Amino acid sequence: MLFTTLSKFIETTTQTENKQESIDNLTSIKTFVRLASENIENFTTFEENIKNAEILISELETKEMFINDLVKLKEDINILKKQFNKIDLYEAKDDNLVFSNL
Repeated sequence: MLFTTLSKFIETTTQTENKQESIDNLTSIKTFVRLASENIENFTTFEENIKNAEILISELETKEMFINDLVKLKEDINILKKQFNKIDLYEAKDDNLVFSNL
């Protein structure tokens, strides 16, 4: 009985620690993305923060935690990378076409 009680206590403590570590990692990812956004003109700082964010994202993906948050953060990172590389997205609409099909 003592063994069962101790093992349940250890299991609960471990799960709580893992969840808190994952929450801390999610907070760190958000910080890295923010720092990358603020330093988009500084190649070294931008790349370092993006790399650190992507490492933590892959760790959380393997744990299958905060998947919706990770999808949004990955989208934000892709947008930042496009801005960094000066890639403009172009969406063809009737009002911005030079030639139209008549």
